[in-house]
Amino acid sequence: MNDTLAKNLSASLQRLLHDERLNRSITRKDFAAKSGLSRQYVAMLEDGKRIPRLDTLFQIAQGLNMQISQLVEILQGNLNSAMSTPTSMAADSGKIKWITRKQ
Repeated sequence: MNDTLAKNLSASLQRLLHDERLNRSITRKDFAAKSGLSRQYVAMLEDGKRIPRLDTLFQIAQGLNMQISQLVEILQGNLNSAMSTPTSMAADSGKIKWITRKQ
């Protein structure tokens, strides 16, 4: 996986996990319990410090009460959108920022 794609995937997952968790009024602690992940790992995912393996994506989907296919579809849509525009999302030091791609 190239570096830009990895950064975009991380940023997409950051945003998705954080927004979905807050939309459902779930704390990190409660999400960790529902997903079987540690609270610290959930924080690292939301802060863009980790890119999860496939088995972890299953746990994230479980914690959000969605199918893995739904989670992947959302992530794919976010990546396609980011890659088809002149700017793309990138994670840097745990923050989402926009970087401009040369055309």
